[in-house]
Amino acid sequence: MENSNIMDKITQKLKKHLKIENFPHVTKNGKWQTTRDGYWSGGFWIGILWWMHVHTGDDLFKNEAIKWLKRLEKRKTSRTFDLGFIFYPSFILGYKITKDEQLKKVALEAADTLLTTFNPHLNVIYDEMVQENQKVGKVLIDIMPNLKLLWWAFKETGNTKYYDIANLHAQRTIKELIRSDGSTYQGFIFDLKSNAIIKKVTFQGINTESCWSRGQAWAILGFAMASEYTKNEEYLSVTKKLARYYLKHLPLDNKVPYYDFDVKPNPNEIRDTSAAAIASAGLLNVYRITKEEYYKEQAHEIIQSLYMNYFNDEMKDGFLSDGCFYLQKDWGVKESMIWGDYFFIESLIQLIYSNQKSIKNLF
Repeated sequence: MENSNIMDKITQKLKKHLKIENFPHVTKNGKWQTTRDGYWSGGFWIGILWWMHVHTGDDLFKNEAIKWLKRLEKRKTSRTFDLGFIFYPSFILGYKITKDEQLKKVALEAADTLLTTFNPHLNVIYDEMVQENQKVGKVLIDIMPNLKLLWWAFKETGNTKYYDIANLHAQRTIKELIRSDGSTYQGFIFDLKSNAIIKKVTFQGINTESCWSRGQAWAILGFAMASEYTKNEEYLSVTKKLARYYLKHLPLDNKVPYYDFDVKPNPNEIRDTSAAAIASAGLLNVYRITKEEYYKEQAHEIIQSLYMNYFNDEMKDGFLSDGCFYLQKDWGVKESMIWGDYFFIESLIQLIYSNQKSIKNLF
């Protein structure tokens, strides 16, 4: 199906769900489970509204996005490594579209907050968690795409504090979380007092040494962003290595991975459409950098597979079925994820408008 026709179907479906009262996160039995403050995923809902405004020209979506921005703004002081997810698709994309300087100001304040999560001993951005009744530091592969907030802040201000911390974190990620074969750990845990790394982890995969597919997709996207902003050839090389592993280990029946690349192929095994959508966006980033058609072709095949095999009917709220948020805790299994829907739509926008400079500048 033509990508523009898919967007038309998305437009019609989205208009039926604009009266939602809180931020969509994941569905349960096909209905959105929401959060009042946006949790770590609220920015993706606003980003969907912005992209639909770009595609349709309809101010209905722009006005809705602005309404939700007011609710999300207070998160600019939240000390979490997810600030890139919260503020890039919402305030920064909104700023690029509207040129509203207030949106830029808020996003820069969020970038400053993200800097406060930096550990100068390990050169990483981190969060805290409780493990065995003890607070420890947590560094996840998911942080890589969140760095886009810092890369952008450097580009906007010229202040090297943003670049330096993002660059140090990316370098440490290569060292600690990317294996020699191009697969990834989900993260590592460290002692907050000694800064000693306690162990590597893959919470949402099969085991520590497995490769969680969404983590691999986050890595592709994050390092592609790093390459695009820094022009660092090492980051591009890493991105291609991550992409090769991802594409080589996809199931033979379609382009959507199982939730972990180390599971045994089985038609009934749990997949993660959100991982596929994220990976497609990352591959299109690589295409923008290199102009190598292979990456665009792979992304297009992924998007077509997602639409043909996993696009929800009108009875369900999200766009993509069969996402897997956290299998081990039975959260959002075979359901829709707002981040999966966002990157599905972002990828479609990139594919449709790949030759239009005014749209390309929004990424």
